Amino acid sequence: MVTVEDVRHWAARPHDASQAFRFGAYLRSGGALVGAAGLRRRSVEPNGGWEWVDVSYWLAKSATRLGYATEATRRLALHAFDDLASPRVEVRTEPANSASADVARRLGFRHEGTLRSVGQRRGCTIDMAIHALLASERSRLDGVS
Repeated sequence: MVTVEDVRHWAARPHDASQAFRFGAYLRSGGALVGAAGLRRRSVEPNGGWEWVDVSYWLAKSATRLGYATEATRRLALHAFDDLASPRVEVRTEPANSASADVARRLGFRHEGTLRSVGQRRGCTIDMAIHALLASERSRLDGVS
């Protein structure tokens, strides 16, 4: 479970050159910080070249299932396609996190597979499911709120 303190810590840390954009998510009423989202440009080549974008988000439990993740992911994907000319946008989720997988599906992202033992979270090895949307599929984002 992600807390508001986790979000504050993530937002305050320095980021590498691949991090193109990140922002806080605030309650629509009251303006309290409830999460964060970010977009990173990725490349398989050390000095750039062919790139795609990775979208990530974190929400406090109190802010889940209220549309914040869907709105943030949609806006960042539109920015990636329209302003950065990215050919591809990815959302990676832990397989057990059905709420995040639902966000990707709702926006038209396709589940492409699962990377096994790809990282660690809180000292435990984790898998990551990859969901992707191609620039040619950008219209799937239209009309989704």
